[in-house]
Amino acid sequence: MVSVTVESFIDITCPWCFIGKRRLEQAIEQDRGAYAVSVSWHPFQLHPDLSQSGTEWSVCRVTKFGSHERAEDHDARATVAGRSAGLKLALDRIRRVPNTWDAHRLIWLAGQKGVQSDVVEALFRAYLVEGCDLAERELLLQTAALGGLDRDRAASLLAGNDGVEELHSEERYARRLGVRSIPFMLFNGRLYVTGSQPTDVYRTAFREVLPRLPAGPSPVCRIEELKTDSLATKAGKELKAD
Repeated sequence: MVSVTVESFIDITCPWCFIGKRRLEQAIEQDRGAYAVSVSWHPFQLHPDLSQSGTEWSVCRVTKFGSHERAEDHDARATVAGRSAGLKLALDRIRRVPNTWDAHRLIWLAGQKGVQSDVVEALFRAYLVEGCDLAERELLLQTAALGGLDRDRAASLLAGNDGVEELHSEERYARRLGVRSIPFMLFNGRLYVTGSQPTDVYRTAFREVLPRLPAGPSPVCRIEELKTDSLATKAGKELKAD
């Protein structure tokens, strides 16, 4: 069975990242047996300048989208898209936007312990479905433990500097790749899809990345640059619209 790696750049405050995660999982499930897929999760903070305690959700949304009405429209569209992916997002329950640096450190630790996807799932669900304030360290630790991370080890990590340099390295990696919006998913280090795309777009990426891109060093290219069939072309138009 051929192997495919997917490096996914996310932030847990981003509903489209959770939707992209679910659609990627659906693509993997629909093509079960065709590929051996390994998914890793990487940091891209949407609000890196927030204080440790975060800020009010309503204030952050108006700052980002320019008005309360535009923020509400965005959240309504995300909620509908989430429902189509099998997610019951409850963005109206969120009260604060946290600084996600500590959450990403825990995601990094989870990657070392083999429970990364489960911890990412738990963090997304706690924030975007349950409206938990993940700026509260105790709640953050409890959520990571629900994903399978040892709570004492997680607390020890946050009390020290483990993972800090590794996260800075991943941020530099994201800049080299040119990541500007998320979710950003890189297939086998060759082909990327950005934005939360339909499941069939991810299935196209799986099909295209292996036979059409040479082994060894090669430029990273966007899915629409392949222009191999109508679906890839459609995906390209959707990506450009993001």
